[in-house]
Amino acid sequence: MNGTFIISNHGPTCWDFIFHLPWRYFAKAQLELAFQFYPSCFFPLLALPPLFYFWLKGKYLPSLYNLGAGFILLNLLFFYGAFPKIDQHNPVVNSPLHKLKEGKLYYYKIYNPSYSFYLRKSISKVPNLQKTEGYLITRKKYLKVLDQFEVNYQIMFEGKDLFEPPTTVIVKLSPLSN
Repeated sequence: MNGTFIISNHGPTCWDFIFHLPWRYFAKAQLELAFQFYPSCFFPLLALPPLFYFWLKGKYLPSLYNLGAGFILLNLLFFYGAFPKIDQHNPVVNSPLHKLKEGKLYYYKIYNPSYSFYLRKSISKVPNLQKTEGYLITRKKYLKVLDQFEVNYQIMFEGKDLFEPPTTVIVKLSPLSN
């Protein structure tokens, strides 16, 4: 079957969307983060037995308290436990932000918009690749274009975006000397 799964003849089931598709996406995009994320898919299922128990007993209010307490607990676990570990792999946080704040900053084609948020400054499109001096944010696949235009650059940082296939690259541009 070479790593594929069969969706039933009646179309995708709830099981396919909840368990198989996220696993396939995260395993393909970033395997190390997938192992941190995938077990959290089962946490909402832990709320079902107590909810069902209270609902059968006719105690609707305790069932809602249970649901609210579970929601608060899971949010605390995520934001104080899982999210800081995931955020350590964020390329924006790991890049040399202090250098980017000081110099002129441009982008080529497309960039991770989180840089605008973290730097609190606008990032303009590069006007001329050969004559521009400063820092350029782009994706790794566009480095070939920089080589084709014979741009003088030095790679400052390279990091894979979270939960996405592209790799963000920050290069320092220097104008070509005649």
